[in-house]
Amino acid sequence: MTRWNPNFPTNKDYWKAAKIFPGDPIRKSISDMGCSVQELNFLFEEGIHEWQQVLYNKVHKIEIAYTCTVFYYENGIQDIELSKMPEGDMHRKIMFDFFVDMGLYSVYSAFDVIGHILNNRYNLGIDDRKIYFGTAVDKLKDKDNDLFKKLDAIRNTNEYRKGKIRNDFAHNIPPTEMLGFVIERKNNVISMKENDRKLSSEMMETFKDVVDLLQEAANIIK
Repeated sequence: MTRWNPNFPTNKDYWKAAKIFPGDPIRKSISDMGCSVQELNFLFEEGIHEWQQVLYNKVHKIEIAYTCTVFYYENGIQDIELSKMPEGDMHRKIMFDFFVDMGLYSVYSAFDVIGHILNNRYNLGIDDRKIYFGTAVDKLKDKDNDLFKKLDAIRNTNEYRKGKIRNDFAHNIPPTEMLGFVIERKNNVISMKENDRKLSSEMMETFKDVVDLLQEAANIIK
């Protein structure tokens, strides 16, 4: 395949699309996270500050991905096989898929960073390499039951679960691939099935929904 121009948005188009992203409210909530009602020692406070900075950076990546996804989506995406598209439409579809992939990964990575902040803020006692948003929320039940209920409600929404299709981007056939039929191997049986693909409108809605959930979670924790 020859190299092609990804047609990135101009500064004007970028900032027009960026207005949709709730970056400032999310960043404000992150800055307010600080310490819990209990007295924390120096190391826990430093741990919170470190992970706050990581979360700021994650949100910046999400903002870039979200803005570019909106830009390509609003310029029109055809939900057909790439080989059947005109060249310009194909390039736009590839870029849309790329930024959706990067964006969903970064959103759920940000949720896990929130898990690190909770671990330091409430001294949950979870090893760093075993922290995920879910493990931190589970441990909260005995520390702050009210906060546990609010965050548990978020992770049990249909929107949060739908966003987990990011795993398919990493480990399976990406949900944005416009394939007809695919081969499936399960329990030593090989079969052919229709690809479980998602339309660009569904992916845009999913991206928006999980960003809204991230904003809600950050606002709850502040």
